[in-house]
Amino acid sequence: MCLLWNRLEVNGMTPEVESMILSRYGNRGLRAIRGVQKNRIKKYQDLWVVVGDEEYVVINERFCTCSDYLYEISSRGEGPELCWHAIAVKIAMRTEAYSGFEEWYYKYLTEL
Repeated sequence: MCLLWNRLEVNGMTPEVESMILSRYGNRGLRAIRGVQKNRIKKYQDLWVVVGDEEYVVINERFCTCSDYLYEISSRGEGPELCWHAIAVKIAMRTEAYSGFEEWYYKYLTEL
């Protein structure tokens, strides 16, 4: 496990850890920290969901359905390897700062 994520898991979101996130991920890290602070992270039985500004974004560890991941990260390989949604989930997982749901998210997807 990366030093950053290990420190976050052990110490929580300290100013040092926040600085490490911002240094490594820049604006994506800032958006992730704000997303966690605003309680936008949801954990279902099968997937993590991050409530974005315009839509729900479903992620599974590293993969995300957002356009930043699809166009900038996975196809161009630009910037850090994670979008802000994936960074937010990594933060939420280690700090337990998420809303948990005892149901399967795929059921919502099949209703659309």
